[in-house]
Amino acid sequence: MKIFQKLQAIPMYNYPSSLNLIQNFIYVPLCFMYIIPVSRLELFNNSIPNEVTMMSKRPFVIMGLLDCITCMLLTFSAVYLPGSLLILLPQAAIPISMFFSN
Repeated sequence: MKIFQKLQAIPMYNYPSSLNLIQNFIYVPLCFMYIIPVSRLELFNNSIPNEVTMMSKRPFVIMGLLDCITCMLLTFSAVYLPGSLLILLPQAAIPISMFFSN
């Protein structure tokens, strides 16, 4: 996955913001293309029960915004960093998140 991210970032070196917008505006509708039919039509043995749809959406919005920020930062790093550091960068988030979770 990271290899393809670096390969798409090479020709877009001068346009990381455009690349980031394209990725985010494609990612969000693709996610809703499978979430909405599964929840509305009760596909896959009702894998999203009604109790989940009645929950507060605020934690999910916060997680989505944080995921969007992560995607944005990884896109900018893919443009300017060598490929080997792209693998190590998400791994560095593990000890940092462990530190902040205490």
